[in-house]
Amino acid sequence: MPVRKQSAVTGDFSEREILFIYHYCSNGNNGTEAAISAGYSPRAANVQASRMLANPRIKVEVDRVMGKTLAKLEVTVERVLLEVSRLGFADIRKCFNADGTLKPLHELDDDTAAALVGMDVIEIENDGQTRVVAKKFKFADKKGSLELLGKHLKMWTDKIEVSDRPMVYVKDMTGRKKPEATD
Repeated sequence: MPVRKQSAVTGDFSEREILFIYHYCSNGNNGTEAAISAGYSPRAANVQASRMLANPRIKVEVDRVMGKTLAKLEVTVERVLLEVSRLGFADIRKCFNADGTLKPLHELDDDTAAALVGMDVIEIENDGQTRVVAKKFKFADKKGSLELLGKHLKMWTDKIEVSDRPMVYVKDMTGRKKPEATD
């Protein structure tokens, strides 16, 4: 008989169930891989994963573990939207001083710094002193970020517009007589 362990929230689980839950939460929510990692046969892992994920006790425990992980990482809807909006609304002008020179990295505001994915740097050696100069900033994909925000806000959804009402013909294939119309 499988060994059962007590869960703080939802009761007892077998060792395989516990392994499945934690592997599922840590591998990007791949049920088949989690079932294999928990010791189930690779041939039956897909079916076993479906069964496990359909079990309300296991669903509750997965949600609890995922919630703890997201809380620990401080991942919230608001924070994700903030970061995506920083990428989408990044303004290249904030990288420059009034005289047109690039600002040093430490002088950039938080929104601009968050949108940077890289920069090209050149080291110049002059009279024994090394000077580091940033030559080019690289920003995150603005279009992709704005598309994500637009999808979240349901700004563009696929809608099919039908210009004319289609004609529908109903044909009686039973061979019965039609009822007579009454006044």
